Amino acid sequence: MDISGRTHSEAQLRESELRFRRVFDSAADGLISVDQDGCITMINPRSLEMFGYTAAELIGQPIEILVPSELTSRHHHHRDQYLQHPSTRRMSERTELYAKRKDGSLFPVDIGLTHLNISGDARVLATVTDITAQKQAQQKLQLIVDEKSQLLTERTALLNEVHHRVKNNLQIISSLLNLQARGAAPLVKQALAESQLRVRTMALTHQLLYEKRDFSSITLGAYLQQLCQLVRQSLSQQCQIDFDFSAVDPQLVLELEQAIPCGLFVNEVLTNAIKHAFPQRTHGLIRLELSQESDRRVRLNILDDGVGLPPDVELGQQGSLGFQLIPTFVAQLRGELTLQRQPGTGFLVHFFPMKEASL
Repeated sequence: MDISGRTHSEAQLRESELRFRRVFDSAADGLISVDQDGCITMINPRSLEMFGYTAAELIGQPIEILVPSELTSRHHHHRDQYLQHPSTRRMSERTELYAKRKDGSLFPVDIGLTHLNISGDARVLATVTDITAQKQAQQKLQLIVDEKSQLLTERTALLNEVHHRVKNNLQIISSLLNLQARGAAPLVKQALAESQLRVRTMALTHQLLYEKRDFSSITLGAYLQQLCQLVRQSLSQQCQIDFDFSAVDPQLVLELEQAIPCGLFVNEVLTNAIKHAFPQRTHGLIRLELSQESDRRVRLNILDDGVGLPPDVELGQQGSLGFQLIPTFVAQLRGELTLQRQPGTGFLVHFFPMKEASL
């Protein structure tokens, strides 16, 4: 019974060793077994393919034969440390690793270490993965990222210069209009001042884009607040004008293509209110409401507490350039305008932001 039992156990052991060897030899990664003296005891075909050796050339050799020459002295130390405190871990967790082929060339690797105890003998099983293709892919990706980053930097610089020049050119036009108005008849001077204010409204848009370094959109609430101050400072008025921005959404953003007609629309409405809404008064209030509704439309409402529009005044009619321009700017926004006449005057416009409108 003892002999037959021992024979059976030996057969099971041989079968287990054969299964292990089949798995070891067929592994997709390189597998290298090293004893406690640092000598190679087993190596699979994938490792031989990676390093360019035969099994006979490596079995019994120190593992440092596969380590770059400048690292062999340190590798001895690291190997001894690992045997003193063995654990399953990756060697390349904190640093890039390279291995050395038979021809002396180096290639990047990922190495995992597993401590084994076989019949009382300490072994280290190293799993070696050639990551050359991965490194090359990373380098190509980094080149693409660097190229795109460079293109973005150049594009930003170009747009920066374009908006800077547009802003400066608009300021030059504004200055020319101001010079032209000097000594002109009152009606001509008024017309030139209103045209100058329209130019300054467009210049303000480009100034905000230039300051923000976005070049594609602006925060509409902040823009409208600055525009209100600009219009108030530019127009001489008999009464004090206050603005109420409490109902303005500070987060709403508008694309450049819509910001300019929106600003020009607001400029015309404010100009009309400041000039005509508060006769014989010392104080006037203009309230701005800005929000985005559930259907994604922007709702912009400008109301004053003035005398209201006369019943015979219509948008688009001859005689008032501002009232002729308002429908044009609303059309550029692809918006819908509602006019409130009493009490006070209200200009309510709804429009879809460009991104939603294009869907």
